Amino acid sequence: NTTRYSSFEDQTEEWQVLETWSENERLNAPEGADGFFQISQDFWLWDTLCNMRESVWKSALIALACASAMILLTSQSVIIMLFSAISIAYVLVASSACLVSLGWTL
Repeated sequence: NTTRYSSFEDQTEEWQVLETWSENERLNAPEGADGFFQISQDFWLWDTLCNMRESVWKSALIALACASAMILLTSQSVIIMLFSAISIAYVLVASSACLVSLGWTL
């Protein structure tokens, strides 16, 4: 059994096992009872972490693109925009590296 404090990989494996079982039971369930789904507070956290893992790069790129666009529009200088984008990217990488070095994982 996994809990919300189990590793992400263990929770993913447990989710797959439960989802496979649910799909098989849905096929055998009578009509009207075949629309059930499973839910658990442990899997709410797991689902949140899955979504964070999938969207972290997109979010960083969107933030970098928006900041670069605003800096370019306001300063009208490609050089300033370039150095600002590099600085912002460095801050994103450095803060992520600090979290990883503290043992934080997704």
